[in-house]
Amino acid sequence: MNLIIKRTLYSLSMAYVLMYVSEIMFTATSVLLSNLSYLLLAYLFYFMATWILLFIIEYFHVNDVWSLFLAGAFYGWILEGIYRTTMYSAFPIYLSWIGLAWHDLLSVIIFFYFIRRSIILDDKKTIAITTSLLGILWGIFQAGWSQIKVSTVSPFVFSIYSFFATILLIIALFGCGFFYEVKFDPGLKESSVYFLLLIIIYFFDVVFYLQALFLVPILYFLNYYPLNRHRKVHKEEKSLIQILNDAIIIKKVSQDKTFLVSLLLILLIPLFASFSYYLFSPLTISSDIFGWIFIILTFTGFIIYIIAYIKVLRRAPKIENDNLLAQITKEKNSKRKK
Repeated sequence: MNLIIKRTLYSLSMAYVLMYVSEIMFTATSVLLSNLSYLLLAYLFYFMATWILLFIIEYFHVNDVWSLFLAGAFYGWILEGIYRTTMYSAFPIYLSWIGLAWHDLLSVIIFFYFIRRSIILDDKKTIAITTSLLGILWGIFQAGWSQIKVSTVSPFVFSIYSFFATILLIIALFGCGFFYEVKFDPGLKESSVYFLLLIIIYFFDVVFYLQALFLVPILYFLNYYPLNRHRKVHKEEKSLIQILNDAIIIKKVSQDKTFLVSLLLILLIPLFASFSYYLFSPLTISSDIFGWIFIILTFTGFIIYIIAYIKVLRRAPKIENDNLLAQITKEKNSKRKK
């Protein structure tokens, strides 16, 4: 039971981390502030989708960016093909937008892995640059919504909202360092609960969108095939969940003061978001930039997915991000010598 509680707490913390990018940064601020009950309901579903993502990462021994992108595709298509039904509204463009281009690329790759890895390595420069760019993207994107939507929020309200949401993000990231499970290996009963709920919601979608009956199984099988081959090749290796959690243990991140400084750099997101929102919200050009963000990210999502698919199928060797534990061990040994 203790392990189930740990997995649940870890998943709840990670769910907010992913929801911060997938929902809070994406959806129009005025919509979220006017419907807080929707945010709570969304968080519950993000928790379920996050739990399944973590299960997939562990089960398929996902251990590099390419296999992680394929795992993230499951996460994105669960959100947009089962939780919502946007994936069916403009097929095939919406296979990438929003599932691959936003949920997978920004939430899973950037936040689940890249920023957390940078925090563990105490790479303040990378954190500062990445969070600043994300903040600018958030502000411009919300300014675009303000031009498209009838309702909007003032720069002051947006600033308060973005800082509050980010403080919760920092707490969630801090929580991920404590409520970890070295190996995310739930039993059959625990797994059945989450997958059964997902199947029930899926069949409700089928009632209203018949294409979901065919599209979802086809997409999931296509995604399953390379990941299953990856699992067979890398079955003796650790997943990214284990790699990140082991790094936290080895470096004793939660006891490191520099860890808190790196976490506080996350506040650059709302800082730059507030500034760019203030700058762009009165301008009609923000709706054009909004459109370009859609085009660029959509095609980027498709391109990265194709590259990831090919690389995983070819059983490409792991890239350097698997050297995280080696880097930390080397850093620790050098400090001892000093």
